[in-house]
Amino acid sequence: MKTNDIRLFAHNGIYEVLLSTGFGDETNVSPVGLHVRGTDLKIFLYKSTKSYEILVRNPKCGITISFDARKFYMALKGEMNNQVRFSKNGFPFIDGDAVLLAECLPEKDEDPATFKVVPHEAMLNIVEFPAFNRANALLIDALVHLTRLPIEEPHTREALRILLIYELSTAKRLAPELANIVDEIVGQVMKAYKL
Repeated sequence: MKTNDIRLFAHNGIYEVLLSTGFGDETNVSPVGLHVRGTDLKIFLYKSTKSYEILVRNPKCGITISFDARKFYMALKGEMNNQVRFSKNGFPFIDGDAVLLAECLPEKDEDPATFKVVPHEAMLNIVEFPAFNRANALLIDALVHLTRLPIEEPHTREALRILLIYELSTAKRLAPELANIVDEIVGQVMKAYKL
């Protein structure tokens, strides 16, 4: 299936998605950036991650597109792994607004490693089309920055701290239903980095 046939990604850029991987009884769901350039789709994974470990054993994956920031946070904490199912063709996936069943084929053996995403099937599950909610976008962006903290230089961490304060406080103000997630991030994750 060509990427143009599914029309999930209207423009070139990096899209935040949930990557489902599985091998035997071992499953994993991780938020990742999907790099789209025309019909070329790529993901970059550090070799120390569970997603990388599983993909080198089984290249089949599921790319879930979701507008729900809570799913991204749950995946980051490992709480989505038990929700992975397998399609009849053996592709691991979790439910979402749209799911792209694909193969993630190693392309460059660096760290992070580059995987070419080859789509096989798209499943559209949109029952209702949600309006854009800036709070969800801010929370997802904050989660991306949180995953970058361990690899950033100390001077960059201060800039990220200021950005995280803005993103998290604004997300909490704009979407009160996300307040418990924001409070948990501030209470646990931020303290781990002494920010």
